[in-house]
Amino acid sequence: MTLNIQNGFTFMYKRLVLAKDLLAETGVIFISIDDNEQAHLKLLCDEILGKGILLVTTFGIKNLLGATTIKT
Repeated sequence: MTLNIQNGFTFMYKRLVLAKDLLAETGVIFISIDDNEQAHLKLLCDEILGKGILLVTTFGIKNLLGATTIKT
């Protein structure tokens, strides 16, 4: 990981810890991130929120015409 990415995850780590403390038991967190860093984010969320909490990963593909297709 580069320094900028590490700084980004340090930034996100602090906010995820705060979000966990503020989140209701039935609450939901939505996170948008580049596909290249999804695996790192999953590890971070597993550490903070607990393993097995992730329910769905969705992603969008932007085609050359500019329309966005959502896949789950």
